[in-house]
Formats: sequence, structure tokens, C-alpha cells
Amino acid sequence: MARRPTFPPGDKRSTTVLFQPGNYERCLDVVEALRPIAARAGLTIPQLAVAWLVARPAVSCALVGARTVKEIEENIGGATTVDPALLAEADAVTRPVFEALPRVPDMFQNWDNWELQRRRYEQTGQLPAASR
Repeated sequence: MARRPTFPPGDKRSTTVLFQPGNYERCLDVVEALRPIAARAGLTIPQLAVAWLVARPAVSCALVGARTVKEIEENIGGATTVDPALLAEADAVTRPVFEALPRVPDMFQNWDNWELQRRRYEQTGQLPAASR
């Protein structure tokens, strides 16, 4: 993606905190800083991300997304143990950006819609048509 992506009208990504001016560029800089760490671990960036996540004490598994078989295979490569020193380096690189980003639990601002659907379900017992 470009350093300053553009999205079609109505694309929800343009409203998320990650794509606000400055935030996305900082995230791209972090990805570049992670490349040598991943390389020293013998992993790709996505594999390092999966390995970093499952190394967390409170995490028992990683739910990863993929659009292609190649992405699935790459994600599986993250099911490995990484040197704790490399994970600490990754933490040091990512922490400043993580701390600088606003805390937004609902990145795509869907909470109101989900809450409305939950209330309708409680009242009617019917799931939303799109969920069936």
C-alpha cells in the first residue's frame, strides 16, 4: 500500500484510527523496522506477528485471517518459538506506536449497530437477516 492510501467513497477503512493522517505512516515505519527482526528469526512479518502473539502469557491461540492458500501456509509458519530477545526487540519497536494510537475498542465504529442488533434479538429472538 502507498504511504498515504486512498479509498473508494464509503470505504470504512478511511474512518478507522489506523488510517488517520500520521498513524498509518507510523505503522508502516514499524513494519519496516520489524523486517530485520523477522529475518533474524527466519520468519516473514506475518509469521513474526503470529509467533509474537502466541508467545504472550495470556494468549492460548491466534485466530488469523487469510484470503489465499498461500496466506494460510505462511500463517502456519508462525507456529514456532522465537528467541525471547527477538520478541523483546519487536516489543521495543512496536510499543511507541501502540502507546501513541488512541484507544478505540471498536475500530470500525460498528458498536451502535451491534448493540441495536443485540437489543432486537433480545426482544424478538430473531437474528439479523445478514447473520443467518
